[in-house]
Parts: sequence; C-alpha cells; structure tokens
Amino acid sequence: KIFTMSATTCLKEKDRELPNPLAVQFFKIVDTIIYGLACIRDRSLENPPNYFLEKNFKPVQKELFEKDLKFTASDMAVLDEIEGEFVRNGPNPKFYSRLGYHWFDGDGMLHGVRIKDRKINYVNRWTKTNRFKREEEEQRDIYLRLGTLNGILGLISVAVLKIKESFGVGENVAMGTGTANTALAFHDGRLLALVENDCPYAVNMLLDGEFETLGRHDYEGKLNHAMTAHPKIDAETNELMFFCYGATTPYLTYAVINAEGKYVHKAEINIPTPVMMHDFAVTEKYSIFQDFPLEFHPKNMITKGSAYSFNPNRPTRFGVMGRYETNDNVRWFNFAPGFIFHNFNAWEETNEKGETIISIIGCRSDSIDLGVLKLEPPRPHLYTINLTTQETFETSVSDVLCEFPTIHPDKVGKPNQFAYCATMDPTREVMFNGVVKYDLSNYKNGKIEEVGRINYGQNRFGGEAIFVPRKNAKTEDEGYLMTFVYDEKIEESDFVVYDAKTMSEKALVSVTLPQRVPFGFHGLFVEESKLKNQKDYLP
Repeated sequence: KIFTMSATTCLKEKDRELPNPLAVQFFKIVDTIIYGLACIRDRSLENPPNYFLEKNFKPVQKELFEKDLKFTASDMAVLDEIEGEFVRNGPNPKFYSRLGYHWFDGDGMLHGVRIKDRKINYVNRWTKTNRFKREEEEQRDIYLRLGTLNGILGLISVAVLKIKESFGVGENVAMGTGTANTALAFHDGRLLALVENDCPYAVNMLLDGEFETLGRHDYEGKLNHAMTAHPKIDAETNELMFFCYGATTPYLTYAVINAEGKYVHKAEINIPTPVMMHDFAVTEKYSIFQDFPLEFHPKNMITKGSAYSFNPNRPTRFGVMGRYETNDNVRWFNFAPGFIFHNFNAWEETNEKGETIISIIGCRSDSIDLGVLKLEPPRPHLYTINLTTQETFETSVSDVLCEFPTIHPDKVGKPNQFAYCATMDPTREVMFNGVVKYDLSNYKNGKIEEVGRINYGQNRFGGEAIFVPRKNAKTEDEGYLMTFVYDEKIEESDFVVYDAKTMSEKALVSVTLPQRVPFGFHGLFVEESKLKNQKDYLP
C-alpha cells in the first residue's frame, strides 16, 4: 500500500462510514504507548539530537509573503532577462514522530522568488497535501515515515497500521499519503510538486509569486499509482515520461503523459525484488530503468536498522526499452553494485560501425545506508550500453565529490556539452559548498573536464543550482545558475544568481531573504510566459 489509489476511489472515500469512535480512541492510546516506549528507548540509548532537525535542516514554522525586497545586482538588465519565478521544494515537517525522523520525511514546502519589473518578492508555503491537511486536523503525526521504519518499534508500528486498516482508522491510502516534498516539474500548464510515493500535487503560481495548492492531480483518474519525483520531459515532443516503484508487485511501473496532459501509456515492468529507484533516464528513443541493489525487506528493520538495505552481492541492472514499449521488450544489462540518486543525463548515438550506443552519467556511490543517509562519496560515473553487441562499460569520470546535477532543460535525453553539479564538503555531512561546471564533450584520460567552479565562501552552503538559459543564447552554457545559499555564521539565507558561462564567483544578483531557507532538494525556474498561461484548475 505504498501506492495511492485512483481519484474515483478518492471520491467514494467521502461516502464511506466514519470509523468507530471507540476504535479511534483505542488506537490513539496504542500510539501513545508506542511513543512512550520510543522516549524510554531514546533516554536509555542517550541518542544525540537528530542531525536533520538541527541548524539549517531545522524546519521553519512561518509562512511569509514579502514584497519589494532589497537586492544587489551587477547589471539591472539581468533582472529583465530572468523575469519569472524561481521555486525550490524541500522537506519542512510540521509534525514529526518520536519513533524517528529522516530528511526525506518532512512535509513539502515551496520557497519562491518572484522577479518582475526589476522587483523581487519572496514567498514560502506548505503544499497542502491531503496528508498535511489531515495531520493539521489531528494536530499530530499519524502516518508512517521512512524515519520510523527502523528497529522493533518500527516493525510494531507497521503491524499496528495493518490492524488499524481493518478497523477503518488507518492512513487512508485512497486519499494519498505523500508529502510532495522532493522536486518540481512544469507540464501542460501546471506546476507539479512531486514525491515518489504519491500522485503529483498541482500548484498555481499567482502573478505576484504567491502559491495556491490546487490539489492531487491523478490525470482524470487514470493515474492509479505513484509518480517518480524525477519525470523526464522531452523538449521537442513535450511528452512526460515517468515511473514508480513499490513494496508490492508490480515492483516497477512505467507510464507516459502526452503533450496535452493525457495519460496515454502504461507498462508494468518485472524486477526480481522491491528496491528504491529514485531516478531514471531517457533518450530520444529509449527509457532506462536503474535497478540498484538497495532492497526493501521489512525484517531488516530489526536486523539492519532500516527496511531498505544495500546488497553488495547483487549487481546493478539497467533495463532499456522503447518509449512506448512494454515489459516484453525490456533488455537488461549488468553493472557493478552501486547506487545513484541522480543522473546528469542520457543520450543515444550511432558509432562508425552503425551500432547504437547509450551513454548515462550519474553521481554514483559504491554503497549506501539509507536509514541514516550515509553514502560513500558520490562521484560522476559513466555507463555505456552497446545495444547492437550487448557490450557494456562503466568508469568513474571525475574525482570531485558532487550531487544534484543539472543541465540545460532542452538537452534532456540528448547529447549535451555542459553540466553543473553541487560540490560536497568532505568534512560535513550532506553539505554543499559550491558548484562545479563540466564539459562532457572534453573527455581526456578517462575523465570529463572541469571548466569552472564557484565556491560560496566560508561557512556558506547551498544545494542544487538550477541552470536557466538566456534568451536568444548562441551557446549551450549561456545562462544563469540560481540557488539559495545559507550563511551559518549570521544564520541568513540569500537567493543568488551566477553567470553559468563564466562561472564568476561574484553573483550577478543577490537577495537576503526575510527568513532562512532550510536545506532542501530540487527546484526549477518558470519563465514569465508560462506563468501567465497557467491552467489554474484540475481536469
């Protein structure tokens, strides 16, 4: 039941009988007992504070909307070039469990910077998911989270949830249990807030920058499974490709939304065991699934501390199929065990022998402990698949520790020259101190060439830097990098814009925000024309 159900089911849910009040009260007592045991456990183990609830991982509780912020700009004309709204998604829990909190668990919060007529506004809003609204009504956390799926208490919580469902007081899967906290996509005139265990939530951006949650978008009831946080949009056809994974069969499902926003293709893909599959890749003709050995086994909550555990004895497998093909057409290729959260890109080419070669670059770790988010330092890694001869090849292509890669949005699934990646501070856990620029076309001595780097400065940390192309650009790298940067010393966050071509460390635009922005995940930039032509309704 990691997946949601269809909108038809959601509508019927309103007509169901309310659960027995005595059952509701009984299970509240059970929850209180479990929480009490968690408190006793924490005191007996003298557990340190949760790293992902401290400093700038700590959630903010105020929703602000501030207009006409003061800023510095090296050239005011830059503001004319970037009219639109920068939006970043991330976890910001309103309620969290004593059983455990994982960085991936928090409620989705959008932080937006609206640029128009050389003025800048800032807004932050929780995405009002069905889960968020129900927990607000209860004024407590009532859903299982990744951080709770550990130890004997985690296993007990799963068992109690199953019993709750038999009494009609469970999580109400039919209404959706996702947080919409991970990433964003703009497709068919709608901003979509995404998390990988639910349908997307459509969010309307008002012209002043304000956000308004429209609701859970299930494509007229046809999307009866989850959508990955990382769908791929073909810039030429405007098709949106995506997948979902789950703990019950089918463990992998793939689908396509066409340019008109219609759900037009679905394929259930056979894989041998449930795994976490955060990202995938597409080329102009193919979709590529990445079956890494991060496996889901509930018993591991006791034996290994988390329901997800890395199996170093099982190979990584990449499955390749045509965009509109099915499970029968998937071809699988083995690689060394490892894990990738995010890919740079993938593309296909024909060599001098007429053979079709697929290349994929991602930020690969040798292993990962998902429960505590400990991973071997990720580095750019190249995989190639010769579809004609079935030969494969892989190699590390950079020694730089980095994550959150971004590219020109029109180059998704096509050969691209430049990529940008957030550089990791090797002395700090999941902290990013700058951004590196790569020239993927310049492949020397087995490495891709680093052609620029921006360091945020002492005690300053950021995250994913979004590439925004310039209007009428003549080269692929003519554009801007946008991100939030947090200064630990003064505890303030800035919105910054850099020159992606020159990679100068001097920001073109810098705005100190009215409150800090907690570290988060992924964002995008919505240009002015798309803002003005949004669909402010669900079909």
